[in-house]
Amino acid sequence: MSQRAPWAATTLAVLTLLTGCGDPELLDPTEEPLAADRERLVAHMTGGLTAIADHLGAGDELGTRIDTGCTAGTDNWKIHDTHRSTCGLTITTGFPLEAGPDAAFGGLDGLDSFEEALDEQGWGSIDWFVQGNDWGTGVDVDWMRANRRPVTDVIGVRLWSADGDGTFIEASFRPSDAPVGPASPGTVDGGYYADTAGEDWQDAWSTARDRHPFLIVGYGHAVLAEQPW
Repeated sequence: MSQRAPWAATTLAVLTLLTGCGDPELLDPTEEPLAADRERLVAHMTGGLTAIADHLGAGDELGTRIDTGCTAGTDNWKIHDTHRSTCGLTITTGFPLEAGPDAAFGGLDGLDSFEEALDEQGWGSIDWFVQGNDWGTGVDVDWMRANRRPVTDVIGVRLWSADGDGTFIEASFRPSDAPVGPASPGTVDGGYYADTAGEDWQDAWSTARDRHPFLIVGYGHAVLAEQPW
């Protein structure tokens, strides 16, 4: 595939200090070392989602959006949250696909090849979403073979980062006539920091869906940092 277009420079940021007298400041993802960690995680997740698209022969990226959000914990007589503050990342993206999962993967043996290719990109444990089990838990290629489930039953996949930090990416496969909802607002409930960068894929897909039979919807999530009390 050709190199992906750079993200748009649309950024919305809100930062409010919610510190009490003598308390340490809450996590700030714009300061080091979190800023560098954020760049690393964004590159890891977007790289994984791009590797999925490349492996399946998808078209150029329709848009990629990165949301960074931070929330403050509560510590009082009634509520004691685990952390003083937490920052996380989510990524959403889309790619047009010229074939359904069966043709794109090339059968169950193709799932093995896919897993090997993504393992080389730093993505280890894999869960497959299949019709009737859209959570993916416990579904691997051996399970599909044992239960005689064809690749046509595959509706998506979740891959966990080999770093073991809980970072994961997902790709779902949808026919072009499947309804597509609007982009999420990207705000964080109760958050003191919210930043959105890049472009949503939905608008580009609305003009491209007549030319492509399938769509890959990519999603990624990572915890950037957790601040103890």
